[in-house]
Amino acid sequence: MFAITGGFDPKHFCIYVSEWQGDIAPEVFIRLDEIARVLKPVRCSIRGSVDSAGTHFLKLWAIAEVEIECERCLDLFEITVEDRGEVAFASEVKDVSKIEAYISDEIDVVLANEVDNALQLVEDQLLLAMPFSPRCGRASCKPKYSYVSE
Repeated sequence: MFAITGGFDPKHFCIYVSEWQGDIAPEVFIRLDEIARVLKPVRCSIRGSVDSAGTHFLKLWAIAEVEIECERCLDLFEITVEDRGEVAFASEVKDVSKIEAYISDEIDVVLANEVDNALQLVEDQLLLAMPFSPRCGRASCKPKYSYVSE
């Protein structure tokens, strides 16, 4: 049996388990909940692999239904946030630059011993996919407050 939360070993997962998918309860995503309310279980997938150089990778995919506040009118609205990402694992700090030299700039390299919860990586992907300036897009969307003095 393997763990995707406490005690997660990314290298072991990449070699022996290789894939996991499922729905995760909204309350697990504490950091995401600080900026948006997660409405339903988050569907996610984690796929591990090892390349010919022996580097371990996780491909992450997640989709979440969230309620977020419009930056303009301050009303709440629902959006779907979906993202895919990839993470490579280094055994030691000295290995990070070696791995970064031959992989895509879009892949983050992290120390394997600093990751003990795969769902934190999934949550990172969702946080990066959140809109920087959320707008509801409704025709009635107007600022609630005006900061222009008359």
